[in-house]
Amino acid sequence: MQHTAAASGKLRTYALAGLDGDAGTALRCMMDVLRGRVSSQWVQADASKAEVLFMGAAAGGAISVPASVRQVVHVKRSDDDAAGFRLQLDYPFRVFQVLGLMQELELDGPVADPAAPAAPPLSHPSWALFDALHALSLQSGSGRWWKVDVAEGESICVRDDLREFAASPGAIAAIRRGDVPQAPLEPCDPPPASLPRQDGFQLLWQIGLNSGRGQLSATLESDTPYRLRLWPDFGRIRPERLHLRMSALMTAEARTRDELVALVGQGDEAGRLAVNRYLNACAASGLLKPEHRPERETIAPPRPAGFMTGLMSKLRGKLGLAATDH
Repeated sequence: MQHTAAASGKLRTYALAGLDGDAGTALRCMMDVLRGRVSSQWVQADASKAEVLFMGAAAGGAISVPASVRQVVHVKRSDDDAAGFRLQLDYPFRVFQVLGLMQELELDGPVADPAAPAAPPLSHPSWALFDALHALSLQSGSGRWWKVDVAEGESICVRDDLREFAASPGAIAAIRRGDVPQAPLEPCDPPPASLPRQDGFQLLWQIGLNSGRGQLSATLESDTPYRLRLWPDFGRIRPERLHLRMSALMTAEARTRDELVALVGQGDEAGRLAVNRYLNACAASGLLKPEHRPERETIAPPRPAGFMTGLMSKLRGKLGLAATDH
C-alpha cells in the first residue's frame, strides 16, 4: 500500500526489499506513526524511484540498487550480525530508533539536479585522491558516486557528499597499508548492494593520513593556528597514541603546526612528518577550524610617580606663573 503525501513538508520516497511480511507491515506502520515528527513527508514508492531502500536479509545481496537510491538501510533481527553496513535498523522496531534514523536520512536532503558535477581537478599524483575528495567537499552533494581503482579488480566508490563509501576488502586493506591510489576520481554507477556501505570518515581519515608522503597539504598553512571542531571518531579507526595527545592539545587551544611539533616533543624530521600526517587527516575529515589570533596591543610603560605634578610645575615656570611663598 502506498501513502498519500500530506500538504506540508518535502516529499521523500522509500522502498522495501527482502523484508518478510511482518517486518514490512511493521515498518510501514512505524512510518505512519512518525508522520509529522520529521520534517519531510515519507511515502513508499517503487524501488526504481525511491531515495532510500530498506533491505532485509531475504534480499540475499542479489538486489541491484537503482540509481535513484541514495541510502541503503539494512534491516535485521536484533540478534543478527550486520557488520559493514553503516545504516542499520533492528527488528522488532522501536520508535526512537526509527525516528533517529529518519532524522539522519533527512540530513541528505532530496535528490538534486541530475546534471553531473564538475570533475575534481587532477593534481600531483601523491595528492590526487586527497585533492579530489577536497574538491567534492566544497560542492553541494547530489547523491552521485565517484570511483577510483586501487589495484586490478579492487576499487573504492565514494558518494559525493562524502558521508559514505563502498570498497572491496582488498581496497580497504591497501588504504590501511598506506597504498593510496595516485589517480583521479571518475563518475560511476551506485555500488551494488553486495558491497557494504561504510562511514565516510574512515576513508577520509586514512586518505589524509597517507597522502602526500607526510608533507603538509596545500589546503593548510603552517603558521595558521587550528583548533579541532570535533573530536575524531577514534572508535571507527585505529588511533596512534600521538594522535590522542595532539587531539587533546588542539581541543583545548588552537595550535600552529610548529607549536604542535614543539608541544609533543617531535622535533626531528620524522616527528614533523607525523604531525603533518595527523593534520592532513583532520583536514580531510573536516575537523579543523582556523583561528586568527588578534595582534597584540602595544602597552605604554607606566608613568613615574609625580609625573603630572612635575609637568605642571615646568609649564608654570615657562609661563612665569611659578608659585611664590607668602
